[in-house]
Amino acid sequence: MAWVQWVDGKVVGNALFNEKGIGDNWREVKERAVGTSENQITEIVEEDGVLYRQSVDKTLDYRQKRMKEYPHW
Repeated sequence: MAWVQWVDGKVVGNALFNEKGIGDNWREVKERAVGTSENQITEIVEEDGVLYRQSVDKTLDYRQKRMKEYPHW
């Protein structure tokens, strides 16, 4: 179980905590499909009032996409 400070629909300080802190703006975060691929980032999303930590694909720019498709050999 993880906790974040959640204010105005955003995570404050970009940090996860093991315990709930002092104050009312703390929300519990549930795990959902957290991967370890270098082409993914982990983000906090809210769905139906519940916060989830999940991995999503990075948005690659044109150069990064070409490097991925045609690696140097």
